Amino acid sequence: MKKYKIFFYMLMMFNFSLMSFFVNAKEGDTAVVEVKGKIFVQPPCHINNDKDIKYEFGQVVVSDVGTNKAEITHDLKFVCDYSPSVQLFLTVKSPNSIPSITNAIAVNDSGLGIAFFNASYNDTEVDMNSPIKITDGTIMSLTAQLINYKPGTELKTGAFSASVILETSFP
Repeated sequence: MKKYKIFFYMLMMFNFSLMSFFVNAKEGDTAVVEVKGKIFVQPPCHINNDKDIKYEFGQVVVSDVGTNKAEITHDLKFVCDYSPSVQLFLTVKSPNSIPSITNAIAVNDSGLGIAFFNASYNDTEVDMNSPIKITDGTIMSLTAQLINYKPGTELKTGAFSASVILETSFP
C-alpha cells in the first residue's frame, strides 16, 4: 500500500513540474479570473401594508350609476423590501374585463360594471391587464366607479360583488 502512495505522490510531483512548462509556454501570460455574485428573485412589494382593499358602495340608486355619487377612491401606498426608489409597474387584473371599455370589468350580465381611474394622475383610465408605471414609496389614488356598460339597458337591482387583483412587477 505504501508503494502505491509513493508512486502516486511521485506522479503528482511530475505533473506539477510539467504544469509550469505548459503555463510558461510562448502563447502569452495567463491569469485566473474569479467571478462571484448572487442572483435572487426581486423581493416583494407591499400594497396598502398587505391589507385588503375594499370598495364598499352600500346602497346605490340606479340613477347614480355612472356619476361621481357612485364612485369610491382609495389611496394605495407601494413599499418594496429591497430598493427605496425602484421603478414598478402596477397591473389591475381581472378575467371579467369588458373588451369595449378597457378600464372596466363586468359585474353582471345586465350591464353593471366597475371602471377604474388613476385619481393621482388626472383621473386617467386604468386599462385592465395593462401595466402602468408607479414608483416605490409613492401613494396612488385608485378610483372605482359603478357604470352601466350596456347603455339603454335596465340594470338589475340587488346585491353585487366583484374583485380584481392588483399586481406589482419590475421592468
